[in-house]
Amino acid sequence: MAADTAGEHANGVWIKSEPDEAGAYHLFLELGPDDVLPLSAKDVATWAWQVLTAVAIAEYDAAVLRQLTAFGSKREAATFVLAMRDDRADGQEIDMIEGLCLIPGVSATNWEPFLTLSRHGVDVGQWSRSDAREHVLNVQQALAVTDLDSAYLRVLRSRIGLDEHHAHFLVEHLSEYRVDEL
Repeated sequence: MAADTAGEHANGVWIKSEPDEAGAYHLFLELGPDDVLPLSAKDVATWAWQVLTAVAIAEYDAAVLRQLTAFGSKREAATFVLAMRDDRADGQEIDMIEGLCLIPGVSATNWEPFLTLSRHGVDVGQWSRSDAREHVLNVQQALAVTDLDSAYLRVLRSRIGLDEHHAHFLVEHLSEYRVDEL
């Protein structure tokens, strides 16, 4: 569905890092052009746990559907999974971050697990389980990079003597020089 870089997209979930007035970078989850939420380290840890929990629920439901279909009809298996979902103490929707909800699901055609992303009650797309796991890794790495960006900016300004504009430019374009895969 959505990549994990800031963009000019109406729908999706985007991760971005922005500096404050003092030059310290902070992480944000962007749900749309006017819907940006700051993420602390604690928020990132909780969000990662929530996404992975939603993936586990979707995968579990898919496994139950596959198993029960081997012994009965798809309709009976689906009815059983719906009853199992109703029985869960924590419910089905995961909504740790205000305005964003993850709903675990399973495709009726191929039993593949997925997550539906809903923003303020409106479905904005879906993640496969690999998309969701990739998002978690990207958010966690982006959090680590915010501290590195802050340090780089400070050194560019204090030791190299670059003005604010040029120092920010270098920090913002550093990703072009990072190695993506080893």
